Amino acid sequence: MKSGAPTGRTEGKWVGVADSIPEIGAVWNPANDFGVVEWLNAETPFAAGGDSGFLVKYKVAGKAIPLGIHRGSVGSLSFFTFEGDIGEELENALDCNLFFCA
Repeated sequence: MKSGAPTGRTEGKWVGVADSIPEIGAVWNPANDFGVVEWLNAETPFAAGGDSGFLVKYKVAGKAIPLGIHRGSVGSLSFFTFEGDIGEELENALDCNLFFCA
């Protein structure tokens, strides 16, 4: 979810990570990939012009975990840069140990 000036509070589906934003050509840092959010539908976009810089959060177990900063959108996908240790934040919110594999 995200609250931005142009769009207000919006929700989308976190669908993965990317090393760049297509068509925009932004490459943040190879060590810090972009999170990718898919819009729920075109009538309620996750982001619009002017939303860059707003905080993107993940709702889990009744809590909003800060994930990163919105950077831009292409089509029905929005991209954000990760901030902080997201894995640790999610573990604390869920009170469990997470294991990530590639």
